[in-house]
Amino acid sequence: MNELVVIGCSSGMPSGVKSNSAFLFRTEWGVFLVDCGEGTSASMRRLRIDFDRLQTVFITHAHPDHCAGLPILIQMMFLAKRKNPLDIYLPRELIAPIRVFMDGTYIFKEKMGFKFNFIPLKPNPAFRKGNFSLSIYPSRHLYNYTRLIKKHGYKNRMEAYIFSLNLKGKKIVYSGDLANFQDVESLIDDADLLIIEGMHIDLKSLWKGVVQKRVKRVMLTHLPDLPPSRLERIKSQAERHGVKKLILAEDGLRIRI
Repeated sequence: MNELVVIGCSSGMPSGVKSNSAFLFRTEWGVFLVDCGEGTSASMRRLRIDFDRLQTVFITHAHPDHCAGLPILIQMMFLAKRKNPLDIYLPRELIAPIRVFMDGTYIFKEKMGFKFNFIPLKPNPAFRKGNFSLSIYPSRHLYNYTRLIKKHGYKNRMEAYIFSLNLKGKKIVYSGDLANFQDVESLIDDADLLIIEGMHIDLKSLWKGVVQKRVKRVMLTHLPDLPPSRLERIKSQAERHGVKKLILAEDGLRIRI
């Protein structure tokens, strides 16, 4: 059975009840983690996830609510005496800063007892194993930093990606963070599952788009802490626009895929 486990689904604002973005895929070809925001390791322990089985991590972009959990994940594996290697696919621009941070916080690769490999994301597919593959597509989420980067001479390349996963013929699209719904619109035709953030998009455009594109299931994630009444209004709005299967992400949620 292939399974998706929501490890963390909060927005960029830290939550008292949710961890930042992290989604675990259990498949017959291995266990894969998509994004690794703050709180990922603690959430995995609460959920009794066997993190020693985790083989590969994929990071969509360099915002800390999607990648800040990497150092403590590696430290946790070291303390648990992991021996198996861990492959971490991430934007090229993030590799050097993460390595500097690791060294600066004494997470020396020579001490960890297992290999962790930083691999730049490249199209396409960026990864393939058995009947599981992952392809990447650019998102404009970071483009609003263009003027600041040019003005101050930062080296950032504004790399942010949408992931399209093929799992034994099933199509799963993970948006990461977006500039707007148009970033992902052309990628979701007939998707079996769309995991999409709700902070940077117009929800009415989302509902209309997923109906037109025949998306079978939609998981809305990356939301701030909202009262139950607000969540019910979101569900009702989706239903009025013809969305038949909307899932509101919550930490610990498990669904078959």
